[in-house]
Amino acid sequence: MPLPLTLLLLVGVRTQRYLVARRPPHTFVFTTSAVAVSILGTGAVATVTRLREWLTATTSLPDRPAEMVWAALAVASAMASYFAGQAVVIGVVRGLSTRDWSPAGLFGDRAANMAILNTLALAVGIAVLQMLSPLLVLLLVPVVIRSARTEQHLQQAHADRAQLKADALHDPLTGLLNRRGFEPAAALALLDDERLGEPTAYLFVDIDRFKLWNGRIGHHGADELLRAVAEELRRQIRHHDVVCRFGGEEMVVLLRGSDLDQAMEAGERIRIAVEGLRTAVTLPAGGKPIRIGTDGVPCCTVSVGIAVTRGGGSDLDELARRADGALFRAKSTGRNRVVVATASSTAALVETDTPS
Repeated sequence: MPLPLTLLLLVGVRTQRYLVARRPPHTFVFTTSAVAVSILGTGAVATVTRLREWLTATTSLPDRPAEMVWAALAVASAMASYFAGQAVVIGVVRGLSTRDWSPAGLFGDRAANMAILNTLALAVGIAVLQMLSPLLVLLLVPVVIRSARTEQHLQQAHADRAQLKADALHDPLTGLLNRRGFEPAAALALLDDERLGEPTAYLFVDIDRFKLWNGRIGHHGADELLRAVAEELRRQIRHHDVVCRFGGEEMVVLLRGSDLDQAMEAGERIRIAVEGLRTAVTLPAGGKPIRIGTDGVPCCTVSVGIAVTRGGGSDLDELARRADGALFRAKSTGRNRVVVATASSTAALVETDTPS
């Protein structure tokens, strides 16, 4: 098949699969790009060698030992080119998203690679049979069907495993990272900032009087409030910062490359944004939803404790302890405020607050 027609067919097939599966658009683009690169690489091998002529029967098949060896090398090169195209595009995208540049992280596990090799072997078998007699291709139809079903099951298994991993690392209520997902991500961010010589800020955010909210609007309403606060935190931070639901009504934000002034500004921005929430919640008894901060319902407020890495660097546990101490100070001095924990020259903690 001519190369332009092959690429056009690829786009058509991939578009049809996208409309059925409804995977994220970036996944569709990256996967389609990987297959396109593989097709271009294989086409280049077929052009440089006589592989295209053999496959299209424009020249006789090799019958001498030297030509047969050359044909085998051409087929192997085409398979390697296709595999390399998949590995380069998908591997680089995977490495950028996971920061895992190990061979296993880049090229996937053995099962995925064997599935690709199995598909390539079937393609070679079909091509060889087609050159001998098109009717012989029918012999491979059951094998192709079985291979396609196996590939579908493998893809579904990978998707299920990825979903289970995501579920294990995220809080089901808010969608934020949980502690299991936060700690390794935060530790890695802390190391990156330390390597770059930049500070890191740790913000402990706690919803004030959350037990009273539970009693006033019920557990379902309190859950809606938690989701609203979590969404507001997402809006107030940058994409490379790390945020998690630490437990209960406590959330943590790790601000990368942020000094004390930037952390205080972010903390105050979060405090003001949460106080400005007008979330509609449903009461346990039903009826018309009420809106937080209106109709006699008080505003939701948060207290924020902040700790920033010191010149010599800090570990995550130390930052958490210092931020927790600052949060305690914020709670004990009236709530709805930002408190910063800093270290004096004598290493004694000094808390400074930003009242509402």
